[in-house]
Formats: sequence, C-alpha cells, structure tokens
Amino acid sequence: MREIKFRFWNPDTKMYYADTGLTSLGVNDAIKKAIETHFIIEQYIEKKDKNGKEIFEGDLVVYYWLAPIDHNRKEYSILEVKYSCEAGKYILIGNDLGEHFSHALILRTESYEIMGNIHENIK
Repeated sequence: MREIKFRFWNPDTKMYYADTGLTSLGVNDAIKKAIETHFIIEQYIEKKDKNGKEIFEGDLVVYYWLAPIDHNRKEYSILEVKYSCEAGKYILIGNDLGEHFSHALILRTESYEIMGNIHENIK
C-alpha cells in the first residue's frame, strides 16, 4: 500500500511542520487548511536517500557518479526533487555547468544524498 505523507513549509515563520497535526484532520481537510494558511505542501515520494532519510518534493539531493574519463574520481550534481505533470512522475532537475536538464528519479537511490531543501538552502 502506498504511504502518503506530507510536510508543510510556512513561508512566514520559515519553518517546516510535520504532517501529523494536519493530516489527523484527514488528508483533504489537511490540504485545505494548509492552503488557507498559505503553507507550501510537499509530498513524500516513497523513496529514501543513501542514509535512509525520506525524500520529499522540494528536497535538494546530491547525485554522485563516476567520472567518464577518470573512473577513480566521483562527479556530482545538486538536483531538486519536483513532480512533473507532463511526465506524470517525480523528476530531478538541475542547472549544472550552465545546462538545464532533468531526468526521472531512478528506483535505486543509493547515489542520492539529501543536502537540504529549496526553502532553506537556496542554490
């Protein structure tokens, strides 16, 4: 069964609130209350990073891979987790080396590590 979790960013207090208090109202009422109070709603994407930390929309993750020429050196990109309506799935989006790119969030997340989020860690 799909695990549905949310976190709520309050732009006024610049704090996150866990979903426990709001979703006890029921998911629809919690979302309605969050919208009324101008919270930004971010959903858990049912994946965890290499440290076992839950990944949510709006998280910034570091993606590591081996360099194409020097396989002893690791390369990395800092990517934002977003939901793509066009693709119908969560994607990673980044702007490294001046090139905008996105790709599907792969099933294996051992290469990802959460380094922050778009609200508290502006790139």
